[in-house]
Amino acid sequence: SVVSDVRGTTTDPVRKAMELLPLGPVVIIDTPGIDDEGALGQLRVERTKRVMAETDIAVLVVDAQKGLGAEDRQLLYERMCKNMQKDRARHNILPLSKFGLMQITRQRVRPAMDVSVEEVCPTCFGKGTIKSSIMFTDTLENKISCLVNKVGVKKFTLYVHPYVEAYIDKGLISIRRKWQMKYGLGVNVMASQKLAFLQYEFYGADGQFIDMTDENDKVFELEGESTDENEVG
Repeated sequence: SVVSDVRGTTTDPVRKAMELLPLGPVVIIDTPGIDDEGALGQLRVERTKRVMAETDIAVLVVDAQKGLGAEDRQLLYERMCKNMQKDRARHNILPLSKFGLMQITRQRVRPAMDVSVEEVCPTCFGKGTIKSSIMFTDTLENKISCLVNKVGVKKFTLYVHPYVEAYIDKGLISIRRKWQMKYGLGVNVMASQKLAFLQYEFYGADGQFIDMTDENDKVFELEGESTDENEVG
């Protein structure tokens, strides 16, 4: 290689891939010095810093006649600590040894995997308690009464678990028939395999989902009361 006594002759980092036994494949990078001078010296030093941040082993070449004095060792150590301040990884830097070796330990930064695997219970809505299954049909009738009498929805479909749907259709005068006689023929009940045993869903005649959870029932009741007051006024 061609060398010169004048500082600043090396410009861009030069990379050479080769196989170094017993390590295996390696990439050797020749960079400008950290004490480069000249009009573009600072830019060359910055490129050297970027290369040093991605290297596993760095070799600092110094003048064999002058050697590396105590002041130079301290300067190199402070410069390395300053360069590693922007590194988000946890690291540790040791001063130069008498053999000219600097040990740097660095922990790799990996994106944290935070995947939520929790969801609200569709039966108790996150409360931790559910109503008795014996009173489940009474709960459904209260929902139907709220829809028909307070919200004004006359035609809708109630989806329930197949076991619940079979119980509602049981008998000559079934619970479904009683609901239709009381609230109109627009009340339709169908089975859905995707629902839990005490889970239910309401859909309007246009296929739009109607949220009839306990919290939304209170909203519907308030809306119904305000509607009644407006009609009276």
